[in-house]
Amino acid sequence: MPEKNPIDAGIHTASKTVRENVRRQKVADELEKTKEAVRRHYRLRTKVFDICDVRYHSLSELAQAMGISVSQIYRVRQAKRSINEKFILGAFKAFPGYKLDDLFYVTEGSSNDRRLQE
Repeated sequence: MPEKNPIDAGIHTASKTVRENVRRQKVADELEKTKEAVRRHYRLRTKVFDICDVRYHSLSELAQAMGISVSQIYRVRQAKRSINEKFILGAFKAFPGYKLDDLFYVTEGSSNDRRLQE
């Protein structure tokens, strides 16, 4: 049985590695496209502003209880800013005992939603 040329074996291994990396990148690209489609299609909304009057007298008090700025509260309320992790954690801090479903819900996005175009 003839011996394999080490150079040919190295080229074969390198070629296999390159093909595998290209395949992984294609999968990663497709996953990112899927994530972006989901982000564009669904929006996280909050019920915090509907229930805050029971516990807090102003949005400033709510912001302080949530540990975020008043401007972020206003931007989320006016849908000029998306709900982020800090807002979610702050909502749980300001409303202990409430469940995720009590504070947030998901809706389908619309083409009129300004944040979709950002």
